[in-house]
Amino acid sequence: MIGIVVGIVYHYSPDILKPSPPGATMNYTQNICDDAYTTEKHYDDKEIPYVDVPLHEQCFSGFVGLPRKWRSWQWQLLHNNDSNWAAMWWRGSENPLPAQWNRELNSPNEHLWLPSMDVRVEGRGTLRFYCTVGCPEPAQQSKSNVGKAEAAVPSPPRKIIPMRPTSGSNDLLELEIDECSEPSVPRIECYGYMTNRTEYLENVALYESYVVDDDGNTPHLSAQFSNAKLMPGVREKFQLMFDDSYVAVKTLNFTLNFSFHNQNLTYLFKNVPVQK
Repeated sequence: MIGIVVGIVYHYSPDILKPSPPGATMNYTQNICDDAYTTEKHYDDKEIPYVDVPLHEQCFSGFVGLPRKWRSWQWQLLHNNDSNWAAMWWRGSENPLPAQWNRELNSPNEHLWLPSMDVRVEGRGTLRFYCTVGCPEPAQQSKSNVGKAEAAVPSPPRKIIPMRPTSGSNDLLELEIDECSEPSVPRIECYGYMTNRTEYLENVALYESYVVDDDGNTPHLSAQFSNAKLMPGVREKFQLMFDDSYVAVKTLNFTLNFSFHNQNLTYLFKNVPVQK
């Protein structure tokens, strides 16, 4: 099991594999499967505690997108079969992590810093990714009927209206904020999308940015990107997160500074509503 925290890009180079378990073989290649681009699976907006991914040998799968609300997570091969193995190739890394047999992969390791929450996989068996921080809370049960799940009454769906910047729109990096919500006091989380409008693969980074609530507070702002390397024309998700002690907050103003395409870009968003 290996704890994961999304952060800076970590470059991997393949290592020599450890000796195989008796009678086991590993059919590993660094190729991408022919159907990889049509079989991607994305759980980005799902509130689930784990994701199970069936593995196959000889090529890497399409990307599997893990839930973006997870702050950290671990992985393990199921069923404890020593002949099973797995390799992972995270979006934004030049090379895959070294392939590992079941016993090696399920042993404690240091935390790794990874460039994204999207991963290609290869191997034998079933690989489980499970949340450790930022996980969905278990469903509440009816106190008046202990032992039986209370029927959930679905809330009417909210209409998401993306907000464009009040100022700062340009032809290089298209930006929008779709929604800000308060999952638990004092935590506020916002998400939106960015699109690279250049013709090149570009790195993006947020720096010296801030948020002001409608009471004048300026909490510390952090960001998380689904992918810090933006492909031309591809819409990528990002998240803004902070703790706000003002519990009656209704609207937010953002000043977001991005380093992109060898330029510093500033975007202003005014009166972004907070969903309660």
